[in-house]
Amino acid sequence: MVDGNCSVLDKNRRPLGYVDVARLKEKWEAGQADPSSKVLQYMTKFKRTTAEPYTLVTPLSPLEDLEAFLQDNIFALVTDNDRKFVLAVATAADLETFVKRRGF
Repeated sequence: MVDGNCSVLDKNRRPLGYVDVARLKEKWEAGQADPSSKVLQYMTKFKRTTAEPYTLVTPLSPLEDLEAFLQDNIFALVTDNDRKFVLAVATAADLETFVKRRGF
């Protein structure tokens, strides 16, 4: 089985959404995915509303904040403070591994 997500960014590296790799693989194997299709067809878009603003996650964010965010989200895009660049993708498994290695 293929796990993970692939972040989708615009030409200015602004996050637009993600592609669930396992779900896309299932569609491909079922003959429901066409290699000439646009990524947009298989992408889950991020919500951009004033009612649900983005949560800023940076390398300096407290681990408690990241943990709380990951309780309701599949992954976090770690960005610079200005949200201009995606620096990393963090998952609950990544956080757990980090905590175990650091002995917290």
